[in-house]
Amino acid sequence: MESPPIDEATSQFIAAAASDLQRQLGIAGDVDSIWVGRSPQGVVLRARIRVAEQEFDVDGSGDTILLAHADLCRRVAEPTLVSAFRQVLDG
Repeated sequence: MESPPIDEATSQFIAAAASDLQRQLGIAGDVDSIWVGRSPQGVVLRARIRVAEQEFDVDGSGDTILLAHADLCRRVAEPTLVSAFRQVLDG
């Protein structure tokens, strides 16, 4: 996956997407970073999420960055909850 050059508008959207994702996660996890790239399937947004000491990546994809963001928001809840639940069981 290649990382295209990012203009100011895209940079601002990525920052807003990270903030939106953090609000969605609440206290369950933290957005460590967010990255945008292109693949043969279109635009990919990859978020690195941290729950306690565990980190994992979640990808969202779509024809546009907006659709990739919507897909990422749909996908992030399940692995975050699974990780948080494991922390409770292990803790």
